[in-house]
Formats: sequence, C-alpha cells, structure tokens
Amino acid sequence: MAATATTTTTPTPLTDAVTKAGDQLVSAVRQGQKVTLDLATSLAEATNSVQSGNELIPGVPALADIQAVWIKGYDVAIELLTLQRDFSVNVAAAVKPADPA
Repeated sequence: MAATATTTTTPTPLTDAVTKAGDQLVSAVRQGQKVTLDLATSLAEATNSVQSGNELIPGVPALADIQAVWIKGYDVAIELLTLQRDFSVNVAAAVKPADPA
C-alpha cells in the first residue's frame, strides 16, 4: 500500500535544513512567478494580441482555452509527483535500519 498521509517526525538538523531550503525555494519560485505573470499581463495589455480566438502566428489558429490545457498538464504533474513521493517514502521505509530492541 502506498503511504499518502504526511507523517510527523521529530525535527533534526537535517530535516530542519531541508525544510529551510524548501521554504527558500518555494519563496524564490513564487517571486519568479509573480514577475513572469506581471510581465505577461503587461505584454498582453501592450500588444493586445494575446486574445482567445486570434492567430498569434499567421495561419496557425490560437488554442481556444490554453488555461484548460495548462491546468490538465499540471494535474498530471501533481499525480506523478504524488505517486513518486509515495514510492520514495515506501522505499525509505523498506531500507530503514531496524530499531534496536
């Protein structure tokens, strides 16, 4: 069976470092996403060419709903990452040394 629940562990220097690094990475990604979204919004407003139904490249019709395509792509990515996380947790549990009795 795959482990799907997040387990709580006692913090260690290693888990604290991983948590801190993860928090910094998430913060950096969020900042990058905000800059990218601001740029895309400004570009769309300035050019007024990125609208549903317009051809961005002559002769190539624009995708009717690019948001739906991206959402579906990320849904698949989430499913794959969840599957990989569960697999990794199970492998780690399988190779974990037995606690001395």
